Amino acid sequence: MRVTIYFLFFLPFKIYASDNFNIISQCNNEYETSCDVLRLNGVKKNIILAGVRSPIIKKISDDVFYVLSSCGSPCVGHYFFDRNKEDYTNELIVFDINSGCIIESDSAGKKIYAKRMFSNNRRTLINLSKIEFDILSSKMNYYSDFNEMSYFDKAGNLNLIANDYEKILLKKKIINPCGSVKK
Repeated sequence: MRVTIYFLFFLPFKIYASDNFNIISQCNNEYETSCDVLRLNGVKKNIILAGVRSPIIKKISDDVFYVLSSCGSPCVGHYFFDRNKEDYTNELIVFDINSGCIIESDSAGKKIYAKRMFSNNRRTLINLSKIEFDILSSKMNYYSDFNEMSYFDKAGNLNLIANDYEKILLKKKIINPCGSVKK
């Protein structure tokens, strides 16, 4: 009887620590009332958010993660992390990972802005103080009127849609909303 043993080798099979990039959470309890969010970048491990509640982490591209955390009702934090940079908004309406465009509101300032991810250069898209926007139901957190149905189309244009319990209050198409915003 003859026995042949084969060894299977995957070549090249190397893991370089500098190529590993991930965002993870470590929570103190099963209820996720206090969690740290960590950036693993090669052999480096840094706490980037400490003591946040119920983080939801999504990898949205090879190098960008989106983290949603609760800070109380109706407060939520929206974070974007790459290997070295971070971005934050608490009034996220929608984002487009292909163009890196973030649409956010400033309810106190009554404005809707576009900005490139990891940039502080904002472009005002809409001034909500105008009379045509009096139909919006929310006066304290405008993002909640827009974040449910607004979206980017395949061409990268913003379809900004305000709704109130699925009743459409306002539709506005904005061509290339981050086009003139510098990175």
